[in-house]
Amino acid sequence: MQYLECNTRSMRSAVFVDFDNIFIRLSELDANIARTFATRPLDWISWLENSLPPYAGIDAGAKRNILVRRCYLNPKSFGNFRPYFIRGAFETVDCPSLTTQGKTSADVHMVVDLLDLLDHKVNYDEFIIMSADADFTPVLLKLRKWDRRTAVLAVGSTSPAYRAASDLVIDQDVFIEEALGGGNMGYSEPARIIRRPEPQAANGTSALISDLSGTAHVEIPAPVSPEKSAYTPHARPNGGGTGMEKQKEQCSRLVQTFVRSSPEAVTMAQLAYRIRQAFPEVSLDWQGKGSFKLFLAELDLGTLATSPVIPGYVYDPLRHMAPAGDTGIRDEVFEAAEPEMAALARKIHDLTDTPYLSPTHYGVLFSAIAQEINQSGYNMTTVSKAVRDRCKEKEVPVARQHVNFVLRGIAFTGHRFGEGRESAGTLAERLLANTLNLCENAQLSLTETEMALLRRWFHRQ
Repeated sequence: MQYLECNTRSMRSAVFVDFDNIFIRLSELDANIARTFATRPLDWISWLENSLPPYAGIDAGAKRNILVRRCYLNPKSFGNFRPYFIRGAFETVDCPSLTTQGKTSADVHMVVDLLDLLDHKVNYDEFIIMSADADFTPVLLKLRKWDRRTAVLAVGSTSPAYRAASDLVIDQDVFIEEALGGGNMGYSEPARIIRRPEPQAANGTSALISDLSGTAHVEIPAPVSPEKSAYTPHARPNGGGTGMEKQKEQCSRLVQTFVRSSPEAVTMAQLAYRIRQAFPEVSLDWQGKGSFKLFLAELDLGTLATSPVIPGYVYDPLRHMAPAGDTGIRDEVFEAAEPEMAALARKIHDLTDTPYLSPTHYGVLFSAIAQEINQSGYNMTTVSKAVRDRCKEKEVPVARQHVNFVLRGIAFTGHRFGEGRESAGTLAERLLANTLNLCENAQLSLTETEMALLRRWFHRQ
């Protein structure tokens, strides 16, 4: 067997999520942000891999690769979010309440699992802990002794010792704005690296607190890697209309250089971070635009293209594959008319990939499939194209991949297209059966009310 050799080894990382802690604290800030965190783990995992800055002493060109993903949650309180993490390839660990006060064993499980990985055959470089619980301070100090890098995300206030014991403190505002899309990528401070003193290492929490009283731990932004971008900013203008235009020109060159030198599409969060490092004054309010996306729209990107696929990308069509995934497009008419059904449909779409279409659009789709097969017979390739065109004629936005998903789903239930006369009602019933199987596989339990909504979703009244 022949193996490929890589000049730069990836940085091996493991992430541990104290779900109850993070979710509750995010809920105190904004319920929608908390729900985004709970239902879109793949988005913020991608942000962690692509947007966190490098560490001193580790090859700046090394790509962060999160090999271990573990989520610890209370199944009674938050079990309905488990399917989203399972779908995101997380190992989920149930940590039920053990006391009358609701205390769970999540911290104990996390510490044991963290220490187990120290002796693993894979030499993990980085441990990312998502919790504001200062009880993890001793394990951070232990990881430091073993020369492992650590990053923490703490939402809300937490112990200074806990923050200082970590190599990288992820600013909660940056995480909310960029990883969760909480502010449309508006301004917030970049993630900070806390440089610890090299000569002496603390032997415990008390020693560390003692050090804090006499030693200033300076927080400085991580440097931009020259391997990742050959761009070197010129002298920064002092302001004024001409100065703003020069800033735009320089930012345009930075974006073009960075994207064209990247082997893959670049997230907008990465670009926002790079511009902050090169031009801090630009990111104060993104030249009055209020968000990075709006500022980016003003730049000259040349032949580069942008993609609305979450979390937002810039890519070179001549070198990169166009990003694939959810664009976060909403059907406002559907959501206004049937808010409960739309919420359930979005949830099922997120967990099973079932197309997020309104009942009316599903009705048109089923009718188009039945008419096409009854008139011309069944061939998946020709039928999917023809059905897409039929829907387009009726001004129904159904993509070909939606048609293919529905055709495959119906076939998986044992239905044989073309063996009898097709009807929209039969096709809807078959897709309903397939969707129920997908929900069961995703560990999504539906109530009787949700079952009724699901049936109405596919069976237009």
